[in-house]
Amino acid sequence: MSAIVTDKIKKLFLEDLFADFDSANVRYYAAIGRSEQWDENDTTVVPTVSDRTERDARVNMQSMKNITDKSFVVPRSNWASGAQYSAYDDNHAGYPIQPYYVMNSNQEVYICYQQARDANGSPINSSVQPTGNTNGTPFETADGYVWKFVYSIGALRASKFLSSSYMPVQFVDSDEAASADATAEQVEQRAVFTNAKPGQVIGAEVTGTGGSGYTSTPTVQVIGDGTGAVIDPIISGNRLVNLKVRKDSDGNLLGTNPASRGALSYRGQNYKRANIIVSGGGGVGATGRIVLGPEKGMGSDPIDDLKSGACMFNAKIDGAEDGDFLLGNNTFRQVMLIRNPLVRDSANRVETDFFSDATGNTLDRMTLTGVNGTLTEDVIVSAQSGSPIAKAYVDTVDSVSPNGANARLLVHQNETTGFSPFDGLSITDPSSNTGTVSSYIRGEVDPLSGELLYIDNRAAVDRSSEQTEDLKIVIQL
Repeated sequence: MSAIVTDKIKKLFLEDLFADFDSANVRYYAAIGRSEQWDENDTTVVPTVSDRTERDARVNMQSMKNITDKSFVVPRSNWASGAQYSAYDDNHAGYPIQPYYVMNSNQEVYICYQQARDANGSPINSSVQPTGNTNGTPFETADGYVWKFVYSIGALRASKFLSSSYMPVQFVDSDEAASADATAEQVEQRAVFTNAKPGQVIGAEVTGTGGSGYTSTPTVQVIGDGTGAVIDPIISGNRLVNLKVRKDSDGNLLGTNPASRGALSYRGQNYKRANIIVSGGGGVGATGRIVLGPEKGMGSDPIDDLKSGACMFNAKIDGAEDGDFLLGNNTFRQVMLIRNPLVRDSANRVETDFFSDATGNTLDRMTLTGVNGTLTEDVIVSAQSGSPIAKAYVDTVDSVSPNGANARLLVHQNETTGFSPFDGLSITDPSSNTGTVSSYIRGEVDPLSGELLYIDNRAAVDRSSEQTEDLKIVIQL
C-alpha cells in the first residue's frame, strides 16, 4: 500500500504551527547547550528521535532566548551564469535537481516559465540574469529563458531568514499591503497577486520521442475547461522537439495582439484540466502535455508557487544578553526549540507558571568558600566525600573574589556526572583545586519543562562578548 502527503497538508501543518506561535499565552524559545565534547575527537553525533536524546539535551541546556520572528522558507537558489534551470512543472515532486526558481543579485525571486533550448530541443545554460519586470509579466531574456517575477526579499527579512541554504517566502494579504507599515516589497508582491491570472498554461512538454516523419509544422490543439491557450510546435529532424506558448505579433509574451484577443494572454486562463492533440504535418506519433500553473495564478501565493514545506524561526543572541548567555571560552554544541518552559521548581509551582522573560539561564549556581587554587571551566568537579560521589560539569567560572577565597560556578549535571546533590560538601577539580559548597541554587528556567520540539547537534561554537549568534532554526516537513 502506497500513500503520499501533499504539499497542501504540509502548508496546513505549518500554518497551524504559526497560529500557535502567535497565540497570546504561548512562548517559543531558541536554546543552546552542551559545553562538553561529543567524544575524544569532538565528532558531532547525529541525534535520534528518542526520549533519551531529548532528556540529554534538556540536562545539558545552558541558555535560551524568546523567538519573535518566523517565516516560511524554501531551499535557496542563486542565479548563476552557466547554470541550467528547469521550467516550472506541475509534475515535479519536491525540488528538482535543476531548480525552477532563482534569486538574483538584487534578492529578487523569479520562476522559470520556459527553459531555453537549441534548435534540436536540447536544454542550454542560462547566461542572462533575470531582472526587473516586477509587475509579474512573463518575459524572455536574450538567452531564451522565460521568467516571471514573484517577490523581492527586503534587507530586514534577509537579515532574519536568508541563510546559505534557505531563503524566505511569504504571502502578503490586502491588509498587510495597505498598512501604513507596509514595506515596498509587500506592496510590490501584492501587485503581482492582483495581476495573477487563475488557471494559466505555464508551458507544455513533449512526451515520448517526438514522433517521426514530420515534413511541415503540425497543428497543436489545447483542449480543456479554460480558454485562450495557444501552443506552437517546433519541428527538427522530422520530429517534434519543443512546444512553446505563442507570442503575439510584436514578440510579446502577453499575447495582447491581435486586438481581437483583448487582454487575454496566449497562456489562457481558468484551466483546471487540459491536454494537447498534435495533428497534421505529415508525421505521426508526436505527443505532449500541458503544464498548468497554480489554481489561483502564479504569483498569487509564492508559498504555493515555490512549494514551501519548511519554516524558519530566528533569534539573534547579542553577547551576554544581560548575563543569561555565557562568554569567555564557553562553547555550545546544540541548538534547541522549546515551547512554554516553566520557571524553576518551587513549592507552589503549577503547570501554568510559564517562563516569560526575553532571555533565561538554566544552569545551576554553585557558590564556594575557602577556595584553594584557580578553578577553571570545562572540567568536572567532584565532592570529596559522600556515596555516591556528587559531580557536576563546570560551564563557566562566573565570579571569583580578589583574594581567591570565594567563587561562583555555573554548572550542570547529566548522565555522565550523575545527579547527586552537593549541599555543604567540599569539592575538588582534576587539578586538585578545592573549595566548599556554601550554596547550590537551581537556574531560573526549568530545562525539564516545556515541549522540546527541535534538536540540532553541531560542531563547537565559541562565544565572545563581541559575538552575535544568528540562530536560524528550520523545520522541514
